[in-house]
Amino acid sequence: MCPAVFSRFRSFLLSGLGLAVLSACMAAPEDARMDVPGDYLGTFQVDAVLADSTCGDGTLAAPGLWDFEVRLSKDDSHLYWTNGAESIQGDLSSDGKAFTFKSEVATTLSESKPGRPGCVIWRQDAAAGSLEPGSKEDEIPAFTGKLTYSYAPGVGSECGELLDASGLTSLPCLIRYEMTGTRKDD
Repeated sequence: MCPAVFSRFRSFLLSGLGLAVLSACMAAPEDARMDVPGDYLGTFQVDAVLADSTCGDGTLAAPGLWDFEVRLSKDDSHLYWTNGAESIQGDLSSDGKAFTFKSEVATTLSESKPGRPGCVIWRQDAAAGSLEPGSKEDEIPAFTGKLTYSYAPGVGSECGELLDASGLTSLPCLIRYEMTGTRKDD
């Protein structure tokens, strides 16, 4: 595989989680409340522990421990996960405790040509958990949940050569983390 294609493949696979990976790069503005949609809930230190992975030890080798920051805000039935690059809208239960996020992206790693299918990989990022209510209304001191990243080839894709070169053993595969978030600010 040419270095440029491998680099793009590795970047796509590891950049996953608009939900979390980008969070590691978050630089909170001086007033974090001004840079989020809805009502600001706080900046949280998130600690994630690898629960399991079916993606092997190649390109997608997941760290056992992972920490990052994220800003949370809400309005009505939505919770927003702001990672420094974007705010991802998720759903919030009617009681305001349970949340879910989901995003998908497809990347074409090689174009199809006459007599040869291309390679398209789908990445789906998901988070689900619950907010811990505080002593005051709308105060959230912590949250717990799961992060899941799944990877699958697109319909009709032939990605064998790319997978072999990356060290990824097979697709589909997934990586799951257990996470806890603790509020850092008041």
